Amino acid sequence: GSDITGALVARAVNADVYENWTDVSGFLMADPRIVKNPRSVPVISYREQRELSHMGASVLHEDAVMPARLAGIPINIRNTDAPDDEGTMIVAEDSPDVSVAGVRGIAGKRGYTALRIYKNAAGGGARLLTPFLAAAARRGIAPDFAMSAVDAATLFFAAETNPVSLDAAVREGSAEICPEEVVVDTGITLIGVIGRGVGAGAASKIADALTKSGIEPCGACFCVGDTSIIVGVENEDYETALKAVYAKFA
Repeated sequence: GSDITGALVARAVNADVYENWTDVSGFLMADPRIVKNPRSVPVISYREQRELSHMGASVLHEDAVMPARLAGIPINIRNTDAPDDEGTMIVAEDSPDVSVAGVRGIAGKRGYTALRIYKNAAGGGARLLTPFLAAAARRGIAPDFAMSAVDAATLFFAAETNPVSLDAAVREGSAEICPEEVVVDTGITLIGVIGRGVGAGAASKIADALTKSGIEPCGACFCVGDTSIIVGVENEDYETALKAVYAKFA
């Protein structure tokens, strides 16, 4: 609550900067509990911070950005225990400080459930999503991510999703379109590689890192825009995968 309150106050008084004092010196490129001495991130954009926070980088609540972003107020994450550290600046997407392409952070969230839908001659995998999304919405749940191919689609539901509601949505969606196959996979971690201009080159590095670590991905997608790539791995492979992917971009 305090993160969001601080942002609201900063907007209300039209502050020059919103300083958020916490117990870390800003963002790190990866979780220091998994990656030894990860690089610090001196500056990121509002959008990059939102995506990193959503993927598990919990330095600042993801909703705390919006009030400051709407008012064009930069956010400075500072460390109460190390006040001389400059921390991380969160700035607008068009700021020259974040104009250079590059990966700003790598984060992951465990416990996803993947709903995989297959139907021959579906006329486009995106059409398979509609009945399942509608059924899920009627039960107050929604996926975090979706991807589709010609005759297939996958929805990723976060760990906190009610399993009873999800099961009911799967049954209802299946009854409507009669797919050839519906597969529900649990125990998946999604890893987000976040930064300006991530694209085919970054995807190639991610694939190479996982292959050399003997890890088979459970799905991957480029998110809307040019700031993130999401890849799924089994929960037990998460730490190995994160270390391998970080090493490619550090």
